[in-house]
Amino acid sequence: MFCQYCSIPGHDTKDCRKLARFLRDNNVLPPTQPSMAPTVNTASTQPTSPWMMFDTGASDHVTPNRGSLHTLSEYSGPDEIILGDGKTLPISHTGHTTIPTSSRPLLLNNVLCAPNICNTLVSVAKLCKSNNVSVEFFPFHFLIKDLRMGAHLMRGLNLNDVYYAPIHPLPKINSTTTDSLSAWHHKFGHPSTKVLNKLLKIVGFNIKSNSPCSFHCDSCSINKSHKLPFGQNSFNAHKPLELIYSDVWGPVQRSIDDFIYYVIFVDYYSKYVWLYPMKRKSDVATLFPQFKNLVEKFFQTPLISIFTDNGGEYIGLKNYFHQRGISHFTTPPHTPEQNGIAERRHRHIVEIGLALLHFANLPMSFWFHAFQTAVYLIHRLPTPILEFQSPYQRLYNSPPHYAKLKPFGCLCFPWLKPYNSSKLQPSSARCIFQLNCTFRPLCFRVFAGAVL
Repeated sequence: MFCQYCSIPGHDTKDCRKLARFLRDNNVLPPTQPSMAPTVNTASTQPTSPWMMFDTGASDHVTPNRGSLHTLSEYSGPDEIILGDGKTLPISHTGHTTIPTSSRPLLLNNVLCAPNICNTLVSVAKLCKSNNVSVEFFPFHFLIKDLRMGAHLMRGLNLNDVYYAPIHPLPKINSTTTDSLSAWHHKFGHPSTKVLNKLLKIVGFNIKSNSPCSFHCDSCSINKSHKLPFGQNSFNAHKPLELIYSDVWGPVQRSIDDFIYYVIFVDYYSKYVWLYPMKRKSDVATLFPQFKNLVEKFFQTPLISIFTDNGGEYIGLKNYFHQRGISHFTTPPHTPEQNGIAERRHRHIVEIGLALLHFANLPMSFWFHAFQTAVYLIHRLPTPILEFQSPYQRLYNSPPHYAKLKPFGCLCFPWLKPYNSSKLQPSSARCIFQLNCTFRPLCFRVFAGAVL
């Protein structure tokens, strides 16, 4: 004698302690008396069984409990469930559910809901097809195996010559019915709580006072996730060069000077900007030491820290920063907002530069000269972030002068006599005014070419 459930000799299945413990843990008592009529084919209004039957002759999955189904929808077709004795049962709903196992859930698709049926009925044929499993029947139990791996997924019992498995109730958060808030929320396309509340009043849905229209939707949390706004910058600077923000802009259309990038260095204390054109991103490794030597010698103060993104052009300067005692701060991945000082400078420079180009009716190949002019002008514009001081005044402690400003792109006739090779050449020519030279005070840059 050996047990067909635990395969241990010395006792029968009805005396198996392991089986008794399994039934006790699931709070289920098996039928004690065999029934002459097949239980699965008996329609009744008695309480439904906590077991599900596995039937090789069933063509569909059937359940009396619509609350156990996902994505529940009403059934309005003409079909009915035909029992073995010829009786028919109406179908009220259809849906989907799962059977949890030790390794993966088994999917039950297109489950028919018949409130008058006693037991949950699992079609073995559909179970095997939709889950790529096999079902092996033994005298006192059955096994469900994964066809690909051969692993045992589930074990059931033969009770009164019918193969059963216990029903595991589904969490309520995963079940939806046509009269639930989550179902209406899904029907309306997952609107906000305020919008859903108004819609429910329109359709006449009764919202109980103890069940306010405020619930959690996993689908909304997963697919409507947004980046939270960033707080105020925690950095502070009390003097020039204490903190420098830097970023590279480009690539864009090649300029008349053969540049496609530019890099800016922004002093956090004064918001003053130094702009350098570049042909390659790697030029940052050459330009930053030049910028550092220039500003440190002019202002007689060391450059203390720099804030950049994680671009390779800056990471390559890691050893340079370390050797010269410069603190290098970088942004986390995909958070350009933390380098917002440089990003906003980019936007301001580009917007003003493009407006200057458009007004002067100049081609885009002049973008670098327009951007240089934009930086020159931004330095002289009062800004609310500096209590309506200009960056120039904050950095140099003296107000800027506006008397010699000229319109970008205007027509001009510079005196060219010293550059003539013949006394018969004209003293001037039609040229385009470009900008005030920041590196040569009281000088202007002009362009004479085919664009005229």
